[in-house]
Amino acid sequence: MKKFTILLFLIFTLSGIQAQNYQDVVYLKNGSKIHGIILEQIPGKTLKIETTDNNIFVFQMDEVEKISKERIVENDQPEEVTKKELVDKDKAIHNSEKRKGYLGPSYSKVIPLGFTKDQINSEGFAGGGKWSLSIGYLFSDHLGMAATIELSAYGEDNSLDAWGNFNFLVGPLLSFPIAKIAELDIRPMIGYSNSMYATIISSVGADANAFAYSIGSLVRFNLSKRIALFMSADYFSTSPEYGGEKVNIEMITMGLGLAYRLK
Repeated sequence: MKKFTILLFLIFTLSGIQAQNYQDVVYLKNGSKIHGIILEQIPGKTLKIETTDNNIFVFQMDEVEKISKERIVENDQPEEVTKKELVDKDKAIHNSEKRKGYLGPSYSKVIPLGFTKDQINSEGFAGGGKWSLSIGYLFSDHLGMAATIELSAYGEDNSLDAWGNFNFLVGPLLSFPIAKIAELDIRPMIGYSNSMYATIISSVGADANAFAYSIGSLVRFNLSKRIALFMSADYFSTSPEYGGEKVNIEMITMGLGLAYRLK
């Protein structure tokens, strides 16, 4: 019995020593590798790990590539270097963290085409702008839905006629990462447009509703976990009728905006 007790004691002691020579290693999809002890793991949701210098990090499970136990290599790196690397990695992780969507305003330069360009100014397009509120939400890594509410006005520079559009558009969202902190969105959308026309000399105005569509792209730069800067380029078209005559309104817009990143 005494020999059996001593044997058990040796087994537990050796197991403890062996455990102290190993540590948990979390490999992230962005290439980072975190060493420490896993404190908590909720399957399919989150993982909490404490590093050897007592820093605690929490990651979403969809950020994790794999988890393993690895032997500790002594004097592998000085502690102060490890701390700096962890801080840098933490910033990169939060900036590049994949979130579900975005919501924010933008302002775009309007470049009229075709009919509106010729009518506003025969020597070229007149100045104008468009305010938009854009929203996008991803149901998977690359596919989701996008929508915009837009108000544009153009034709105020040396022109006899002024135009404006109020648009509501919705459609699929295709999203692709193009850099560590940048994503490209493709947004083909359809919807409703109210086009307003006014002749400045006679102060006579008219408005008409019509089907509208746009095809565009948006590049988002993730500045932080919550904020993104984005640039957009879109082609827009609608064909309202004024007095029984159909008018083809087309424009290109190029804009800049700021968005809140949705979880």
